Amino acid sequence: MKLLNFKEADMPGKILKLKISLLRLNPLIWRRVLIDMAGDLEDLHRTIQLAMGWENCHLYSFRYGNQEFGCDEEGFSNERLAALSLREKDEILYEYDFGDCWEHKVKVEAILSKEKGVFYPKCLEGARACPPEDCGGVWGYEENLEIMCDKNHPEYEDTVQWMGKDFDPEHFDLKSVNRNLEGAFVRY
Repeated sequence: MKLLNFKEADMPGKILKLKISLLRLNPLIWRRVLIDMAGDLEDLHRTIQLAMGWENCHLYSFRYGNQEFGCDEEGFSNERLAALSLREKDEILYEYDFGDCWEHKVKVEAILSKEKGVFYPKCLEGARACPPEDCGGVWGYEENLEIMCDKNHPEYEDTVQWMGKDFDPEHFDLKSVNRNLEGAFVRY
């Protein structure tokens, strides 16, 4: 892929290489994705949901600079990614589930040319499993992981049942993520 300067970003046929990091967790849960700049913030939301492993059952918003984009009575802002005039190293804050407050840093790593025959969006790599929905945010998730490591904890059985007996916080399945992305976005 050829790296482009930001002035070329408004031209057709460009993609963003993004690193999406779930904030306030250590070790870091992250994904690196490619997304078409012709898409809008709703496409970015769907890409993050599928790449991270969320189930898209809560409200969300984006903050970029002094602008905030989110849901209103008319639906979600359909701001085009190209219209944001993103540059390399720019960051967008994506918040999912205002109750659990899952904040993600979306960093622009590069602006690239599309490659023929490559489906976008595409996940390139990532690390660690996404926390389950409705687990209480960062603090609830960390507490659940601690409980799952202690078979003598009074909440062990309930937590394992709720989280899933096969839940592995270190697991990331790139092939599965890309199958889900391809299934959710129409090829054109």
